[in-house]
Amino acid sequence: MHYSIRYIRYLPAILIVTMLATYPLAEIFSVYLLEKTRGIQDAQIMVETIAIITLIVFFITQPHYRFINKSQWLFILLITITPLIYLIPLPTALWELIPGREPYIQIAHWLTNGSLDDINKRLSVIPYETEHAFFALFPPLAIFLVVVSSSEKTIKLILSAALLIAIGEAMLAIIQYGKEDDYFYFGIPRLRENTSHGTYPNPDHLSTLMFVILPFSIALFIYNLRAMKHTDDEKKKSKKILLIICYSFASIFLFAASLSTSSRAGIALTFLALALTYSTFTRYTHTKTKLIIISTASIFAIVILLLTGTSSLISRFIAENPFIDGRWQIFSNTYTGISAFFPFGSGPGTFPDVYRLFQPMEQRGFINHTHNDYLELIFDTGLLGIAIITSFFFLFIKQWQKIPPARRRSFRYIQTASRISLVLFLLHAIVEFNLHDVMNVLFLGLLIGIVFHKPV
Repeated sequence: MHYSIRYIRYLPAILIVTMLATYPLAEIFSVYLLEKTRGIQDAQIMVETIAIITLIVFFITQPHYRFINKSQWLFILLITITPLIYLIPLPTALWELIPGREPYIQIAHWLTNGSLDDINKRLSVIPYETEHAFFALFPPLAIFLVVVSSSEKTIKLILSAALLIAIGEAMLAIIQYGKEDDYFYFGIPRLRENTSHGTYPNPDHLSTLMFVILPFSIALFIYNLRAMKHTDDEKKKSKKILLIICYSFASIFLFAASLSTSSRAGIALTFLALALTYSTFTRYTHTKTKLIIISTASIFAIVILLLTGTSSLISRFIAENPFIDGRWQIFSNTYTGISAFFPFGSGPGTFPDVYRLFQPMEQRGFINHTHNDYLELIFDTGLLGIAIITSFFFLFIKQWQKIPPARRRSFRYIQTASRISLVLFLLHAIVEFNLHDVMNVLFLGLLIGIVFHKPV
């Protein structure tokens, strides 16, 4: 009985790896096996189900809950109950007083001939979308709780699986870029020519995965390079050399794949990832080793730029003016919507449908997200959204000061790399909607879990 409970404790980590691998596999096999089904939506239901099972197993097997402090538990409570608050039934008189509900009240009166008794009156204008938003919290929350409470050895195994998934996506992206064959896109429509997106529907979101994982591969490359110089054991040295080769090729694949997406923000953040990672981890390195690392990285970067073609990349930055990008109009309309629904918002998950109220005729097409996760959160949840954003940044800055510098232990390198990756993710959230990407939000849970893991 003792051994069975001991092995059950590894089950949440296995379930996490299963969640991370589900979406890429679903995209690939949906073309061949799930052509008549909902494909990625079925995968989302599967991941949410696995997440619920993970949380049940986690709370049953967890001996204590001291791995995070009270303020962090309060933040988890805040993000968990927020969607539930918007699902509480309200009396008609109170519902009619909530800002931004005027168009919905008029339609409700017209549909019911003035009687609102049968209308679903909630703080959310579209309750079923808020229900979906509530269940979407479970996968990243499950990953965070398992990672933050796991041993360093277990976290390394989970991270290794995440690295393999990211490298698989990178290799597929490189093939897509080189072949330009629809066969390798698995039926996913291309948003732009001469771009790749792996199993993602959006190349910008693939670039997020690339620059988020890149600091880990570079950090572990530098760690093993440094560790090799401090060992006289030939077997250990051979193992370190093998790991150095593996992590160097992983970094090359991730860097090249990010360039192949032609994502302006993604490529800019990829170069920022290189700069931050090398400057952070070469701080305590000898000058000779530092020169070797920087020279090698520069040569590889130049070669990759030449192979991927610099003209198409440069044109994305120069030929297209970022200040006339459609995002700016979306931001302006979103701000109008925030003002109309403030201080309560329209409800978690309701932006795609509610935005149409503020979408001008000249802005054609369906706008599914704001391209700014912070604005969309405030649009949906008003003051609660501001509280969530402020609280998270406060906790992150507080935790940043607790992580010791990366010296001899590999986990310190991993934890420092996770800080860099999380900063990059949060920066990209200013111009993208990665919090609404079903794949990247799982990696966000992994990053936050590593960052908030208590130093030993």
